[in-house]
Amino acid sequence: MPNATMASTHFDNIPFDVLTYIFKFLHDRQTLLACALVSHTLHEAVKPRLFHCVELHHMSETNDFRTLQQLERDPYLRTYIREVRHHAPHNELESGQSFSETSAIPAWATSIGKLENLTSYTLCSTFRATISTEFLQVVVHALVNCKNLRDIRLELNVYSYHVPVIRLLGNLSSITFGRPSRAVLTQIGPWIEEFTQPLENLSIINGTKVEVGTIVPLTSTFRVLKRFSLGRGHKLSRTDLLRVVADMPYVEYLDIFYDNFVNDIVSHILIPSNSHILRSRSYDEGDPSPTLTAVTQLKELIVHHQGVSRMRQFTTFTNWLTILVMPSRLTSLTIISDDGKQCTNSNDFIASLPRTQSMGLRILKVSGFVFNGQDLRTVLSWKHLEVLEFRLEDVSTLDTCIKLPTASIRLPNATAKLVALRWITALQERVVMGKVKSLMTALGREEGSTRKIASNKLTSEWQGLWSMLGKEELVMGK
Repeated sequence: MPNATMASTHFDNIPFDVLTYIFKFLHDRQTLLACALVSHTLHEAVKPRLFHCVELHHMSETNDFRTLQQLERDPYLRTYIREVRHHAPHNELESGQSFSETSAIPAWATSIGKLENLTSYTLCSTFRATISTEFLQVVVHALVNCKNLRDIRLELNVYSYHVPVIRLLGNLSSITFGRPSRAVLTQIGPWIEEFTQPLENLSIINGTKVEVGTIVPLTSTFRVLKRFSLGRGHKLSRTDLLRVVADMPYVEYLDIFYDNFVNDIVSHILIPSNSHILRSRSYDEGDPSPTLTAVTQLKELIVHHQGVSRMRQFTTFTNWLTILVMPSRLTSLTIISDDGKQCTNSNDFIASLPRTQSMGLRILKVSGFVFNGQDLRTVLSWKHLEVLEFRLEDVSTLDTCIKLPTASIRLPNATAKLVALRWITALQERVVMGKVKSLMTALGREEGSTRKIASNKLTSEWQGLWSMLGKEELVMGK
């Protein structure tokens, strides 16, 4: 039996560049640390991945960071760092707390300023908070030395007095705000226009202050965006959401919150004479027919929703979704029910998707939609489908596809493209696992593996995954 010395020798014979490339696809930190203990070669090969993203915590009153101390000892490690997630100290989380009581620049800030390859920086806390201007000034003073920095995430309350400080970072292409104030929202438009390079990504995690009057007037400045995210709490109706994304001709990624509790008595009318123009008729806002330019470049759409539970509400939601994706080049669609409401008539949703969109989808994640046999057969026949996530409440859903006389012929596209299948169910684990394996065999995908990945003891629900080797991350969201 080979011993540890022989194993490490075999690893040492693999080209170093190949090892570092392999570790790029390894996400679990504990596994990476274990690999680092195998041999000196693996120890060095793992470091680029281990130091790709570092977490900085204020460990004591002197603000010593173990990671930064290691960088001072081994400066070459700085070249590996691309992302920093900085957890701010609690004593700096209220405006008015002066950070710079002395003229000295903190050692941690000096160390951050030496990260020449840093591309993304996140400032956050364990709870919603407001950072002091003085602390933010120290942070930005360090980041201006990071010439490759393009993305900044402020997962905190952001107020107007923070903006002049943040604007010192003129080379950004991506900005994320935790909860911006109304005053900040009014400044976003002019700020975007002043960037030295076009802003590609704008994200708002908490949209509590996002209202029609604050964001709709800014949409003309959003034309350069390629990625846009708007989280829960906003006051926008479904018609308002369409208006916000209407002037984004280059947007490729959308992550938006659809709140059915925001009153909006609206009917949407699609004008078929021009596939690039969508019209929406709003009876409650006095605007008879606002024109909406289609988001033709949209490739990935994530919609979080709440308050959608009844059949009529799901129908309205799917109609709204159809308007949004009709002219797009959508390849990935994820729908998440933030309040756990389920759609039991998924056929209406599947049928509502235009054929050009459904046949072009590579990824469909709809864990709140209960599939029946016909739903599953339809989706598995989509030409480019690689990843599917759905809710399973009856094993007959799987039987419908398994019992096809020639499943591999009737569903040829699935056998060619499908690499991951994930389901949520409360059915008996042994029965479902057996059925899934039979389905994959019928589809000619015997080489994949099936396993349970999560469970909920309170509801008896559990999640299962079938995947081809190395494709787990497509459905696990990493």
